[in-house]
Amino acid sequence: MKRKQCGTFMPPKKFQVKKNHHHVWARYLQEWSADGKDVWHTTLKGKISLHSIRDICREDYFYKSNFLTSDHMKMIEGFSKLGDDDAQAMHAKYLSDFVFIQQLEKLYRNHSVSDAQVERMFETFRCNTIENYHGAHEREAAPIVSQLLEGDFTPLHNDKDLIMFLNFLGHQLTRTKTFKDRVLEAVPKTGLGGLDQDRFKTVLEECWFFISYMYGMNIGRNLYFGRQRTIFCILENSEDEPFITSDSPVINLCNTEDRKNLPDVDQLDLYYPLSPERAIVACRSGAFPPGITKVSKETVEDVNLTMAQHARAHIIGSEEEVIKRYHREIDGIS
Repeated sequence: MKRKQCGTFMPPKKFQVKKNHHHVWARYLQEWSADGKDVWHTTLKGKISLHSIRDICREDYFYKSNFLTSDHMKMIEGFSKLGDDDAQAMHAKYLSDFVFIQQLEKLYRNHSVSDAQVERMFETFRCNTIENYHGAHEREAAPIVSQLLEGDFTPLHNDKDLIMFLNFLGHQLTRTKTFKDRVLEAVPKTGLGGLDQDRFKTVLEECWFFISYMYGMNIGRNLYFGRQRTIFCILENSEDEPFITSDSPVINLCNTEDRKNLPDVDQLDLYYPLSPERAIVACRSGAFPPGITKVSKETVEDVNLTMAQHARAHIIGSEEEVIKRYHREIDGIS
């Protein structure tokens, strides 16, 4: 039966579909920009360009959700079990929103009436929900990051701020396209969970929008509950060598050789450059002391090299010459 159209409408702002999804926080990248708009970076073809922040580390509809089948639900459950019981309960709570909307949409599709506003609401939920989650974490973290940039550790001594920052930090690792691509590449040729490699990768990619978010939650929780054995250190760079960042802005300094597997949350030295002048490390190895540390040019070169080696396509810096020194080290073009 042909569906009856109920007319068109101009969607209010809350129902406007978000297409342009940044998998690295755009405001964060402004720290490397002289004018707040353009940064020096490598391109997908390995060239060096001064170009708009808005056009890098992004993909249309990157966080858009898909219809979840029984295969997707099994995979999500399997990844959820990597967390403790409380984490699994939290995953289930977030997942229930997607399941509920999916059930509503199925009921709607079974009727012969088509309503433009209802269609827009469903599309908005699919396109905007995970993007909005990340936007909320960014807004929570913004004042904390501003204080850390000033060398102020106060937020890290406040439980509420610490929870928000560590949750944010976990997501900055797992939300990126680089992380997604490397996890998919790590699927063994023999497959997993009774699925062959191709089918496993297809199912994983289709529900990655939720698994990546769930895994970011796990990392943030682990960092918080392991905070007594985590040292927080702000690194101040040598004036001769600014810090760079990349399309994988949070990296694990503990195991720089294995970049294709999910990191062991108990073996993390998470390094996150905050600006060309400062970076923060959530350190469990004891490699860095607590507080603010002025590091040598050689140390900056080492972490910049590691950052470039973890990048997929884009390294981002405040100066063209800095990008030139590291762009051949990028994993995706080396």
